[in-house]
Amino acid sequence: MGDGENFTTIVAIAPSPLKPGLLWVGTDDGRLHVTRDGGGAWTSVEAHLPAGHGAWVAMIRPSRFDPASAFVVLDDHRRGDETPYVLRTDDFGATWRSLASPDLRGHTLSLEQDPVDRDLLFLGTSRGLWISLDGGRRWMPWRNGIPAVPVTDLAVHPRDHDLVIATFGRGLYVLDDVGPLRGLNAALLAEPLHLFAIPDARQHWLRAGTRGHGADIFHGESRPYGALLTVASAEGGRAEIQVQDAAGTVVRVFHTSLDPGVNRLTWGLERNAFKLSPRGAGQPPRPPDPPGPEVPPGTYTVTVKLEGHEARGTVRVLPDPRAKNTEADWQARWAAVLRAGHLQDVGISAVERLRGTRADLETVTAKIRSDAPSDARPSLLQAANDLRTKVDALEARLRVAPEMPIGLSREGLVMEEVWAPGDNLQTSMDPPTPAQLALFDRAEKALDAYLADLNRFYAEDVEAFRKRIAAAGLELMPGVAPLQILEK
Repeated sequence: MGDGENFTTIVAIAPSPLKPGLLWVGTDDGRLHVTRDGGGAWTSVEAHLPAGHGAWVAMIRPSRFDPASAFVVLDDHRRGDETPYVLRTDDFGATWRSLASPDLRGHTLSLEQDPVDRDLLFLGTSRGLWISLDGGRRWMPWRNGIPAVPVTDLAVHPRDHDLVIATFGRGLYVLDDVGPLRGLNAALLAEPLHLFAIPDARQHWLRAGTRGHGADIFHGESRPYGALLTVASAEGGRAEIQVQDAAGTVVRVFHTSLDPGVNRLTWGLERNAFKLSPRGAGQPPRPPDPPGPEVPPGTYTVTVKLEGHEARGTVRVLPDPRAKNTEADWQARWAAVLRAGHLQDVGISAVERLRGTRADLETVTAKIRSDAPSDARPSLLQAANDLRTKVDALEARLRVAPEMPIGLSREGLVMEEVWAPGDNLQTSMDPPTPAQLALFDRAEKALDAYLADLNRFYAEDVEAFRKRIAAAGLELMPGVAPLQILEK
């Protein structure tokens, strides 16, 4: 290379996805050529550009819909020009028109045309990501999760329809499922409630945590697990989301706040939680709408309700590709999950009953002290105390309560047997094994034996106490029906 020589470097090469042999080439000094015969003949078209002459050809994007159309992005910041240059041709470069509206900020770096909606364009500038819903007549900055940094490349994933965003200095971002942006317009946004088409949701096992790396490993935010729900609302408010299985059974209900405009939320592919242990005094409350175990693959109906309006759609939950389950295997696994959940519901119902009785005894004791005949008070108070001791003993057989001392052994507790089948099922997506089914038999045997004692306690001890306080004019404790395992 000698002094004074001029060199041109090709910085953008773009073959047409529609026409073999159609190829665009741009250089770092503003040259722009096109060939329609695979390089046999080239036509220089940069002289036809209405602006940006001599600027770096940052990107060329042939249209996905018309072989005669293409987009060119020019970057002239190296010469101190921050003007955004984005141009379009519809006649193989013979004429061009600018798409750089006054809305844009920063010099232009990249462009992508949506593969489904020809008018949906994504543009990267030195000041972030911009989108156009009308073919480039107007541009809007996208600031939801994307910083205002140089966006150097863009691509829409052909299968998942996610927008992959490459930036200078901030790594990669992914805008999940751009489908709702297709055909988005003012009329749709004015609707009280609109649920966009829900893409398929793929199950997969999640790994949590990183071991052995101290504080030197950074993990970016991942796509939320489950089904992505995109909802538009003109006014916003508190919405209820219901999920029904193919039989029409409601398996999940949760609530969320919607802002005016387009909202993105997630159903984590779970059913409602089975009954959970009551919280002890001083413990933080549970979050609303707690999730339960993951549902099996299938088609589910999602209904969003807001201020008297409803919007409905369906979503396919696809199995983890590593799962080898047949349909019968999935049914067997789900039946086992429901069986485990039923045991949990019955066991926690026993906990709730005992804790309710303890609260009733506190109320009755206070009433005895204030309202019972003075000659009957000592014996009634002693009876209440004896009954409270039996309640404590029954709960101690059932579980380690939050009020109990830390470090108590859980071995032999009924609820530990009850939790075991459900916990064990969550270690894989396989149908239940003979060993797991044996855990069910063990849990049901332990719970059956316990419920026999519990029901006897309520039928005899509690009922006798109720009669005594009723005779003293202090009818405060309600009767209860026996608890039993109704399903096996």
